[in-house]
Amino acid sequence: MLEDGIDLLGVVTYAGYLDPIAQSGHVMRGYKNPAIPRGSHWQTVRLMAALGLLCHRDCPGKLLGQPPTAWATVPSLPATPQPQTHPLNEMVRQLARQGGHEVVLEAKGHVQNPRAINASHFTVRADSARGRHILLIDDTWTGGGHATSAAMGLKAAGATHVSVLVLARWLSIGWEATTTAWAKRALTAPDFRPDVCPWTQGSCP
Repeated sequence: MLEDGIDLLGVVTYAGYLDPIAQSGHVMRGYKNPAIPRGSHWQTVRLMAALGLLCHRDCPGKLLGQPPTAWATVPSLPATPQPQTHPLNEMVRQLARQGGHEVVLEAKGHVQNPRAINASHFTVRADSARGRHILLIDDTWTGGGHATSAAMGLKAAGATHVSVLVLARWLSIGWEATTTAWAKRALTAPDFRPDVCPWTQGSCP
C-alpha cells in the first residue's frame, strides 16, 4: 500500500516544475475555470480521463485480484457553500459504463489544513462503498493530501480496495528522486505514449 487507504496509484501524465509545468498547469487549471469556454483544455483532460478509464480499465483488477466495481471522484476541499458538480465528476460520468456504480464523496465545508492527510475531510454518501473495489479519480496530484484523505474515507466506509487514477502528477524538481537529470530524461519525451499503462508505467499487466 502506497499510503494509508491507497492500494494502487496510476498516473496518466507527469509534469515537473521546470518548463513542462507551464503548459500542464495551464491546461489543468483552465479546464475547470468557468470563465474559460470549454475547448482544448476540456478536450485534453477528457482524453486523458478516457485513456485511463477505457483503455486501461482492467489493469487495476489484474494487479489487485479484484476488479473495480465502483468509481468515485475527489471533490473540491473545502466544499463550496453552494455545491456544484465538479467538472471532473461530470466528465467521468460521461465516460463511465452505463449502469456503473458511483460512490459519492462529500467534502467538509470547513477544514484547518485542506492539504493535510485526514480521513475526516471526506465522507461517503449512504452505504455505497462497502465490499467494493473503488476506482478513485483525481485530476491533479501535487502532495497527494486530497486523494489520500478521500481514499481513507472510502476505506473507513468499508471499501476493500481503492485504486487511485491521477490524470496529472506534478513533481517538484529537487525533491527526493526527482532530480534535474531525472526530469530531463523522464519528462521531455517528444510524444505522449498512450500505450504506457498508468498503473505499471510500462506494459499492461
